[in-house]
Amino acid sequence: MAEPLKILFIEDAVDDFDLVLLELKRASLNVVPTRVETEDKIKSELSASNYNLVISDNQLPTLNAKKSLEIVRNMNSDIPFVLVSGSIGEEYAVELMKLGVSDYILKSNLSRLAPVVLRECQEYSARIREKSNSRKLILSELRFQNLTESIADVFFALDAHLNVIFWNSVAEKEFDKKVLPGSKLFALFPKWTNDQIGHAISSTMENFEPSTFKLQHKNGETTQYFEGTVSKSGQGVSVLLRKVTETYLNRQRLELLNTELETLLYRIGHDLKGPISSVLGLLNIMKISEKIEKTEFIEMMETRMNNLESILKVLKDVAQIKYSSPNAQLLNLKDCLSAICDAIVSEEMYDNVNIKLNEGEEINCWGELALFKSIIQNLVENAIKYGENKHGKVEIDIDYKKVDDKVVISISDHGRGIPEDIHSKIFQMFYRGNEKSQGSGMGLYIVRHALGRMGGTILIDKEYKQGACFKIIMPILKKKEGNGQ
Repeated sequence: MAEPLKILFIEDAVDDFDLVLLELKRASLNVVPTRVETEDKIKSELSASNYNLVISDNQLPTLNAKKSLEIVRNMNSDIPFVLVSGSIGEEYAVELMKLGVSDYILKSNLSRLAPVVLRECQEYSARIREKSNSRKLILSELRFQNLTESIADVFFALDAHLNVIFWNSVAEKEFDKKVLPGSKLFALFPKWTNDQIGHAISSTMENFEPSTFKLQHKNGETTQYFEGTVSKSGQGVSVLLRKVTETYLNRQRLELLNTELETLLYRIGHDLKGPISSVLGLLNIMKISEKIEKTEFIEMMETRMNNLESILKVLKDVAQIKYSSPNAQLLNLKDCLSAICDAIVSEEMYDNVNIKLNEGEEINCWGELALFKSIIQNLVENAIKYGENKHGKVEIDIDYKKVDDKVVISISDHGRGIPEDIHSKIFQMFYRGNEKSQGSGMGLYIVRHALGRMGGTILIDKEYKQGACFKIIMPILKKKEGNGQ
């Protein structure tokens, strides 16, 4: 037996009420009727009970159809409202339909009533079910959202057409993109289509098996690295990405360090072999020939031993940068630079060198004194070696200034300069600018890595055309409590 239909009748004429009720029973509808005549009764009934339908007369002593509809809609915006009237003008009927009347029936044609009541009640029940399901879905989505937002990694879900269903706040932050449900993933990120992530999503959609992938994503000037998993989820997939940028970069740094160490050991071994073999050869000649003039051979051996000492100094500098413990202290730039410059120009071999230190404001920063001296000495000695002007003199300018939270030190000369096509190479291990160079090819490599250890960088000023100009950029670090850094 069908469930009874609870119908609220807004009708003052009992005969008309009985007539309408009889028509509904004749159509075998199981009706539970309630008749009301006033506004208070309408509100009371709709508050107390759940009705399936409202049937209203057009004109009552204290109400008309418009007023009745307004009262009902204020109480329940969805319940069907059917107007049953003896007569009604077409324009008025259209107006009422626009205001929310579900249908209207003339009392002279009550045969339409039962089908209309049945139809409206069924549609109303469907709307209630849809709202209930929608509410359950919303609650489910809220629970899902709370769960996924608790995930510390990037998470998003796609439907069968690869439209975004969900995009958590971590994804929004990492990819700097607020994504609305229904957005097409590969329209938002076209490059992903042919990347590992695109192939992984396609594979999981086709084979229903989880897929893993690696993703490299550039956001502005920063490149981030992720490792991800795609899993089947309903008709679509869910994607979880864990950021591994730090691990990836550490691994790259370790691989670079190992490569540099292998290169260093090979080249140092090769460079050590030359002076040692030469000294041994000279000693052997001196041993087998008593009449030979030994002074010349001793001078030659001294030269070879000086070369050997230079190689060992390079090894010591590299070991200090790579493996010694940090020993930061407060450096006064004016005092440090003055001491280094005075020590260099006091040497007899540099009597043609003039170093001008343009003193600026007092600047103190935290750094490692031994490394700082090595950096400045390397750059000044380079400037002396290659900075001779046409008059046979070496003029070197050193400036320093504070820029925001950094200090910039400029060391420039008026010599031959450095060709622009080798700017990117001069900081590489064992690189020599020309074949005649007698250096180890490690000076600028050591400078760059020493600065890197102190959080600084070095670059060539491309705008400087009078010779060569190097700019050292170092952070002005504040001392931290407890560790002296």
